[in-house]
Amino acid sequence: MSVRDISVPGVAAQFFVLLVCGIVFSSVSILNPLISPVLGAALLGGVIYWYYIEKIEAKSLILFLIFLYPLLPSLWGLRLAPGMPVVRAHRILALLVIVFLLRRGLFLKYYSEYFRSKTFGVPVLCFIVSVLGSALFSGAAGSTLNALFSYFFESFILTVIVYSTFRTRDDIELLVVNMSRSVVVLCFLGLYETITTSNPFSIFGTFSDEFTGAFEHSVRGGAIRILGPFSHPIAFGTYFAGTLAMVLYRYRRNQLMIVLLIGFVFNTIIGTNSRGAQIGAIIVILYYLFVVDKNKKFIYILGIFPLLLSGSFRYRLSTLNPFFSGDAVLQDSSSARVDQFYFLKDYIKNNILFGHGLIPTPMRLRFLGYMRDNYHNTVDNLYLLIAYYYGLAGLFSWLFMFISPMIRPFIVMGKAVRDDQLLQLLMISLVAMFIINGVVALESFQFIFWIYMGIISRIITIYREKQSAGRVEDGAAASSE
Repeated sequence: MSVRDISVPGVAAQFFVLLVCGIVFSSVSILNPLISPVLGAALLGGVIYWYYIEKIEAKSLILFLIFLYPLLPSLWGLRLAPGMPVVRAHRILALLVIVFLLRRGLFLKYYSEYFRSKTFGVPVLCFIVSVLGSALFSGAAGSTLNALFSYFFESFILTVIVYSTFRTRDDIELLVVNMSRSVVVLCFLGLYETITTSNPFSIFGTFSDEFTGAFEHSVRGGAIRILGPFSHPIAFGTYFAGTLAMVLYRYRRNQLMIVLLIGFVFNTIIGTNSRGAQIGAIIVILYYLFVVDKNKKFIYILGIFPLLLSGSFRYRLSTLNPFFSGDAVLQDSSSARVDQFYFLKDYIKNNILFGHGLIPTPMRLRFLGYMRDNYHNTVDNLYLLIAYYYGLAGLFSWLFMFISPMIRPFIVMGKAVRDDQLLQLLMISLVAMFIINGVVALESFQFIFWIYMGIISRIITIYREKQSAGRVEDGAAASSE
């Protein structure tokens, strides 16, 4: 190699990366010597990743990372120093994606490509602007800007990479197969957790001592509530409710697998003892049986019939009633959600437009009939929590962003939506998640929404490209005549 072949900007970039790694390692070694060996190994791996990234095929890497995403323990991470953001497992994964895109020169290209797609860029920007407004007009600018950074580079990046990496229908089918594998793996791990009452993800620990007991099983109705790698049993159950439709689509040509998977996945959801997740899964199952594959619904119903006869299953169905009075825990859980609304209502009114920023919600006395009364700041309604954090501007922009993937396909594609089973199932999954978010406020399963928004965006773009190609062909035929 001659001196002329050496790229000065390239050498400068590599030197800059090494310099940044050295500075970070030195700084953290001073602030927190205990994690220096771990950070040193991570930085060494990062440097190797940086230099060999050119040999990695983009689609394979993204498929692997998306497969891995739900399997990572949501409470594992490193707290580098007080006041610094926690380096969580999913944040590391997002960082790997960002480094990959930067190294390939695709970062700005992918983001600009998505916003130029004219799918859901406007709703996303509206939500980002509302969070920025909350940061500017509330007393919690630092934490709120950190949340904004997280939304844009950790959550929304899932939408961007899915849209720009999986460009054809065959690519999307490959992504569906890949994500279905994660669901099946977690189903088996959930079965293991149910049988052994041991959570295999507890070996990873948590990023803070305050979450030390996070993997200890809570009990409801005399049974443990499994939670897998998620931060709460409800999040684990909602993950399955949100991905069930995709798994049904994956095995749509195999009736026996459909019956087995409905039973397997729903049994895992029951293990979480989450009523919201059970309702979401039932919505998806009924839609699949009576709309998507209605010609075979009787085959499926016959296969599921033994489950319907189960006394345990009938009891579970009865507990889905919010006015169910057979369990004190469930009764208190339902009444607590109503109390939370009335408690936070006045706080929201105090800063109704942009909210209070990302600060802890106020403590309130919670009356629990099954244990000692205590003070708690739990909020079990995502929309209520968003209204507190980001005000009505944040709430309405979030609703605009979340509902758009359920409505825009009908606006763009019209009746063609009926011919696309995958699109229908993704949309009904979002409907189920939209309902579940009304009774829970957890972040650890929301990545499903961002991935689905990317898939739906690409499906819309593919439809537009076909329509445009058809018009071009018609125009060419007319001109030749």
